[in-house]
Amino acid sequence: MFRGSLHWCISNMIIAFDTVAESFRQMRTPVVPNLSDLFEMDGMLGMSSFDDYNDDEPIVDIWIMQDYECKVWALKYRVEIPYAELTLQFGLFYPRDCVVFTSWVGDVVVLVPFGRWLLQLDVGGRLVASFEDRGGLIGQPHQLKQTLVQHTFFPTLEGYVVNDWPFI
Repeated sequence: MFRGSLHWCISNMIIAFDTVAESFRQMRTPVVPNLSDLFEMDGMLGMSSFDDYNDDEPIVDIWIMQDYECKVWALKYRVEIPYAELTLQFGLFYPRDCVVFTSWVGDVVVLVPFGRWLLQLDVGGRLVASFEDRGGLIGQPHQLKQTLVQHTFFPTLEGYVVNDWPFI
């Protein structure tokens, strides 16, 4: 949900459904080689595209819609995944889709499935964290967005972690 509308990518188009007016509209995406994922970044609509056509150096492009009304896109980051370096550390790599999102503190996070590992990279392509799949890690094409209002009684609940990420 962004600006009161639900958004999703279909090929090179974004379909937006305005939940108040109950109407649809279309927007063009930037020209990207593969399917893209949408997310919110810095109060703007963001889009990531994983380019695995060059197996030697897979790339994640991160776009932002600078002007929502005029539908103006700008390339914000180009994350080059260090294939050779990661292969030495984590074994064989078969390029697959990745997930891009912004953390609660505003950092852009890139999650890349890498063999039996899930790797967290920053926008410079540097490894931040790694998580080994021991049979329980299942990827889903869904993103978590915390929407609960932070009431004053939350921190007083025993065992409640108010400022921590739920998964990472």
